[in-house]
Amino acid sequence: MKRKIKNRMKNKITGKMKRFGIVCILVMGLLLTGCNNKFAKEQYDSDIQIAEGGDRYAKTNSVLNNYGNNVTYTVGKFDGRETLWEANCSSATWVDITLVFTLDEGKAKLVQIDEDGNVSTVVECTPDSEVNELTTYSIQLKEGKNRLKFVGYDCKNVTFYMEIKES
Repeated sequence: MKRKIKNRMKNKITGKMKRFGIVCILVMGLLLTGCNNKFAKEQYDSDIQIAEGGDRYAKTNSVLNNYGNNVTYTVGKFDGRETLWEANCSSATWVDITLVFTLDEGKAKLVQIDEDGNVSTVVECTPDSEVNELTTYSIQLKEGKNRLKFVGYDCKNVTFYMEIKES
């Protein structure tokens, strides 16, 4: 009699553990399917989301060196938006941005965001439209806070170098 009770209890416990394990696997599966770059694709053309103060990104194998007005950035994989440079200007001024911008896959751009949240694309990059040689772009910074953000999705093997000088 004791043996039958022990076997029933053992079977109940084992059955509950199996169900718990299956539930855990299903939950993990659902969580992992939520880990994609859909947010980055949706935000790529949304000036409102790009202009937000915070950054939102997923990246791997990333090295960012920011030495004042010189930025070097290499990324294995990138999805999202990340601020690379910002300045508070007491008056409107022009700056020259000299850069190199390449990637193996995906789509990315460098954008300027002014104090009022206006977003302007400085340069856009795909594997077919890379900036392989140092190229200079002149942009006007408005009075107040100005930011430069890196925005992209499905990006692989990104190399980015930027130097900023007053015109």
